[in-house]
Amino acid sequence: MYSNKPIIYKKDRRQRKDFISSWLEVSGVLVWLVLFAVVLLFQKAQPREKTFFDRLLAVELADTVDYTFLAPILYLLVLLLVLSAVSLFLNIKRLKRRTDHIRISYIITLVFATAGLIFFLIRF
Repeated sequence: MYSNKPIIYKKDRRQRKDFISSWLEVSGVLVWLVLFAVVLLFQKAQPREKTFFDRLLAVELADTVDYTFLAPILYLLVLLLVLSAVSLFLNIKRLKRRTDHIRISYIITLVFATAGLIFFLIRF
């Protein structure tokens, strides 16, 4: 039967975002910026390819990798690995509500950081 009693909902005590959800938003952007910096530095470290004008003007190009960029790449890859792993761990620990989900960007950057470190250690 129908009742005239009002429906009593539980009071929502969440007034603002907690530290972990704020961290997950900030670190999501930060890991992609670090990955972008790694790609740019790696591209900058590669030797230039000889073009038509280089052959025409007999410009001498370096055939080796610029080793001054390799140390920052290594440090950024380690930072990316740690940042992605910590953020993924916090994201998994935060899965308490039905609307929470695992952010795929942490998994992607974790895989890229691991592959980059393995490539770095094998090649250099």
